[in-house]
Amino acid sequence: MTALIRFSRGTGVAGWAVRSYTWSRFAHVGFLLAPGIVLDAAPGSGVSVREQPALDGDALFRADVPDAVVDAAVTWARNQVGARYDYIGVLGLGLHRNWRDESHWWCSELVAAAFEHAGHPLLNAKFLSRISPQDLLLSPYLIPVARV
Repeated sequence: MTALIRFSRGTGVAGWAVRSYTWSRFAHVGFLLAPGIVLDAAPGSGVSVREQPALDGDALFRADVPDAVVDAAVTWARNQVGARYDYIGVLGLGLHRNWRDESHWWCSELVAAAFEHAGHPLLNAKFLSRISPQDLLLSPYLIPVARV
């Protein structure tokens, strides 16, 4: 199975804050590797592969690119496992910073960078100083598959 991209509403105050600030229905994004298994960047665990059951309101998307590109993106993201979570990215959504700093990641920036490294960017992010889940939803390459 080629990985899907899972968007979720997030939880608690942090999820509400990201949704509110970015005018999005989603606060988090990551790769769904198998049912209940995600590869993402999250507070407390940084970039990791972990169990994460589906949450009410989740949405699944597939990338409308060759499977080899998705596989390369996932492989690159797996190589980031262990990198820290980018708390500054969450706290400073409005700040200009280098979102491509591979020492730490925010969820949507990890997904965007993975596709860039795989040779098929989801966005024209040349001039973006941050990428939110809402920004990724604007990608013409993401096709909705299902809602939870």
